[in-house]
Parts: sequence; C-alpha cells; structure tokens
Amino acid sequence: MRLREAVPGLIKQLPQHKPWMVAIGVIATVVVIATCSFASYLLVADDGKLVGATPTPTIEVPLRDISSRKADPEPLTADDLFPTSEIIADPNYPPYVRIGEPQVAKDCRTAASGEVGKLLKSLGCNQVVRATFRSPDGGYYITAGVFNLRDEAAATKAHNEVQSLVDELNRFNGYIPDRSLRVLGTSPTYLSWDMRGHFLIYCVIARVDGGEHEPDDPNLTLIVYDLVETYLRDKKLGEWAIDRSTPGPDASASAAAGEDGDAT
Repeated sequence: MRLREAVPGLIKQLPQHKPWMVAIGVIATVVVIATCSFASYLLVADDGKLVGATPTPTIEVPLRDISSRKADPEPLTADDLFPTSEIIADPNYPPYVRIGEPQVAKDCRTAASGEVGKLLKSLGCNQVVRATFRSPDGGYYITAGVFNLRDEAAATKAHNEVQSLVDELNRFNGYIPDRSLRVLGTSPTYLSWDMRGHFLIYCVIARVDGGEHEPDDPNLTLIVYDLVETYLRDKKLGEWAIDRSTPGPDASASAAAGEDGDAT
C-alpha cells in the first residue's frame, strides 16, 4: 500500500521526458512491485508448509484381562505388591516405612474374621497378600493388602456387602509381624476397601497410641488415598494389568484408575 501511494510522488520527481517514456516507466514499476509481492507470498506459503509438524502418535499400553482368575490365573507375590521397604507417596514428605516382611497366605480368613472371612471364602478367595507400615508422621500403623477373588462379580459383591457385616467381631484384621504392633489387634481400627478386576483391596489403620479415631481425622483419608487408591489400586494392580507378553511401553505405566473406595 505504501509503495502504491508513493508512485505518484516518484512520477512528479522524474526528469521531464516525453509522455510515452513516462508511461513505460510507470508500467515497469508496477510490474516489479507485483512480481515481488507474489514472490513474497510464495515464500510465506512454502514456509508454512515446512513449519507444520506431524502429530505425535498416541502410545497405547497393551492390557490383559484381569476380570477373572480364569483369565488371570497367576497368583500375586509379595514382590508384585511390596517390592521395597518404603512407599513414597510424596517426595516432599517421609515415606511409609514397612515393618517386617510381607505375608502371602492361601487362607483369606487369615486377614478377615467372622462373617467377613466367610463371605470372602464363599466368593472364591484363594489368596491374600499384605504388609504393615508406619505412617510418614509416625502416628499410625497401617496394614494394607489385596484379596484374590474368583472374578470381578465376586469382588464387586464383596465390596458392596462388607459394609453391612463389619463390627468388632466381623472385620478385616491387621497384620502383626512384630510384637510392637500389637496395637493393631487390641485397639480401635479404621477400615477401608476398594476393588479392581477380581481383586479386593483393603487397609486397617490403628493409632500408635492405641487411642480412638476422630471421625473427621484428615490423616485417615490421606492414608487411604495413598495406600489403597493410589499405590495398590492404581499403581500396583495397574502394572499387574499390563500385558507383558506384548512389546510396548515401559511396564511401569499404570492403566486407568479403578472405582472409588468405601470407608467405615
């Protein structure tokens, strides 16, 4: 635009020549301007093609069926769930520290008493893997573990019916690998559970001082989130659900999160 506006001024400044010479000069100027403009457009258009990036393909984690023990017959091991003596929920805080070694038992009533144990047995439970930890602030002992049930329908039934059975005699039991943890068996405990596939996940929480739990204690919610929902359900069972026979991304990638848990 500015060049077009400048053309009449250029004509006025030209030496006095014959009209036809002036006309030829004007035409030549216009042609040069048009040619340069078109060449600039081609350069910009071509540059746009070069800048455009090819979209990065989405990497899909190959999963296997964990909806039943028929499809997923391999039993869990202690290393599958508790391979180290610490669980780091937040790198800015101390870890959950395991006390003693994990336990793997074929009789699920080892970790569930009374009617709760009977319910799990009737639903095909053939294994429980559990371990006990001290909370990062040192104020709680926590037993966390996984029951291996017949199928997802059985895990769902257990998840829904345990709530109506739990009392002082019918409950999940704490794991006491050391006598210093007797508080897990003699003091008030807080229970929580969740599920994924044919597995029922649970935890038992006791205060180190053996005291009653405050109903609005935020530490209980945090412990359940860290150990039951994030660590066991999302991370460890997420890793278990990866098809390791199929080449794919690092097996540490977790699958999608499972259902929300209940607490009592």
